[in-house]
Amino acid sequence: MNNFFDASTLIAFVGLLLALTTTICGAILWYVQTEKKKYAAERDFNHLKRNIEQLTQNVGFQAKALEEQFDQLQRDILEIKFNLGIKKGSDRPARSSSLPPWQQHPNNRD
Repeated sequence: MNNFFDASTLIAFVGLLLALTTTICGAILWYVQTEKKKYAAERDFNHLKRNIEQLTQNVGFQAKALEEQFDQLQRDILEIKFNLGIKKGSDRPARSSSLPPWQQHPNNRD
């Protein structure tokens, strides 16, 4: 029984306990780091997903704003055509005079 607690056996036993302790601590730290990485990846993915949703929404707003601007531009062009006497589908105004519009007297225009 005395041989069981000699110095070399005690040193080997303490070394074994130290190795087991560090292995268990390493496994716990590895698991914690894995969970942190998984959480960070999920968070980054959700951020990207929300950013894409916001970009899609903003593109929709921009498309709507452009459409409104084009509608306003179309109304303005139609009003200019009406004021110049340009018929729909025609590139030239309907005039009775052979003079250009800037040389015609305002009272003589159709």
